[in-house]
Amino acid sequence: MPLFDELNQWLDTPLIWLVKHLRLDNLWNFIKPLFYTVVFHLKHADFNFILFRIVAPIAFIILIWTYVVFGHMLLTG
Repeated sequence: MPLFDELNQWLDTPLIWLVKHLRLDNLWNFIKPLFYTVVFHLKHADFNFILFRIVAPIAFIILIWTYVVFGHMLLTG
């Protein structure tokens, strides 16, 4: 099933009917393309890149600073 057909099927819910019924179409028409974009990029994301180039360095920095701060606290009392 193509991506956008799948999303349209998933988005055809009572909540969406309520949004349209309450005349919130302008807001929905603004949010829907953003939602499509986010889902498309999540389906085609390179999680190895995200994990090793973004998450791992941040986790490493937090780990080092944790040792620095707690080591300093233990040494100085």
